Amino acid sequence: MFLEKIVKKSLTERISKLGTKHTCVRHKTYYRFQCDSCNALFEREKGSIAIKRISNDYKHVCGACDPKRFAQKQGVRQRKILDMNVSSDTPIDKL
Repeated sequence: MFLEKIVKKSLTERISKLGTKHTCVRHKTYYRFQCDSCNALFEREKGSIAIKRISNDYKHVCGACDPKRFAQKQGVRQRKILDMNVSSDTPIDKL
């Protein structure tokens, strides 16, 4: 589950060729999520996640959980809700 957007600011100093000190400011954007499998909080950098996945329309799994196992559990849960058999020949667009 998507919780919030976090912007962290880091300051560093560098010395120029002439000997003057300059402070450099960097802003890094992180997104905080709650794992849909174990409810743990975790953060991901903005560059490591697709923009369309930053919503609650998608499921989010932390690094400690197995995403493939979680996806299989979601499929079983959905079949129970729809009361479908595993060997059903119903096309996806008819659901």
